[in-house]
Amino acid sequence: MKVMNENDLRVQRTRRLLQESLIALANSQPYHEITIRDITREAQVGYKTFFRHYENREALLQSLVDDILGRVQSLLLPPSDERATQQNTMTVLTYIETHAELFMTLLNSPASDHLLSAAVAIGLEDGRQTFHCPRIPDELMAHHFASTMISLMRWWLESGMICSKEEMADYIQALLIIPMKQLST
Repeated sequence: MKVMNENDLRVQRTRRLLQESLIALANSQPYHEITIRDITREAQVGYKTFFRHYENREALLQSLVDDILGRVQSLLLPPSDERATQQNTMTVLTYIETHAELFMTLLNSPASDHLLSAAVAIGLEDGRQTFHCPRIPDELMAHHFASTMISLMRWWLESGMICSKEEMADYIQALLIIPMKQLST
């Protein structure tokens, strides 16, 4: 695959169109039924153009997840900030609430595995400061945090967000953050 100039506005526009098309299609049919032809037709770009940007459909899906996680991570307070756990929980919930359809698509596609892996990496990086427990490996703590958060987000979305994001933040504090902090003491 040819290396593209990521700053080129045409490259950014085409990738955005392809990502948006994948999301739109995934909202109307199962991911495994979506073809590259479907994506390029929806995006109104040439079939060969797709392969100038992505190796396959999974690479497009992974780039979508990476972009989303990058945006979310840029909004979070550093773990050294004493307000981080509470405020970051609200930030994530607000982002998910705003992009609920997108997250339902991601959580019900093969991207969920990539989402978990990337979230574990972020959790490992940030979690050492917040949830370090000498008797439990950091990798296990990060995996527990990320997989539980994803599970709670899936429940919230699948239930139609029956509780407010403030209530959900309280549940996350009670079910996940407080117990993990207690392990750290």
